[in-house]
Amino acid sequence: MALPIVSYPTYVQDTVAAGTTAIFTGPAGYTTTITGITFNSQASNNITVSVTRVNPASTVIAYAFSLAAGDVISDNNTYVLAAGDTLEVTTTSAATNYVFTANSIAANAQVS
Repeated sequence: MALPIVSYPTYVQDTVAAGTTAIFTGPAGYTTTITGITFNSQASNNITVSVTRVNPASTVIAYAFSLAAGDVISDNNTYVLAAGDTLEVTTTSAATNYVFTANSIAANAQVS
């Protein structure tokens, strides 16, 4: 008998386009914790990080900042996403890279 997956990490690395991009969506049946997002800007731009919740429906801006070309910033906030919640980044330049690790735990997992 196969055991259900209770927890799994996801390593995410990508570049966002100008505008708003959902960089992570909480998978169905899991609660996800994201920590330590690092942004690198190849061009100067403004960045806003926000969380959109499914229940209750809402969007909260975590913070906004400006980066000069070549800047690197590490976000040490912790984001907890339920199934369907999204972590979004809005940028004014298409040259922004990001990297983070998300750890998803099954909603019905029992920790002893």
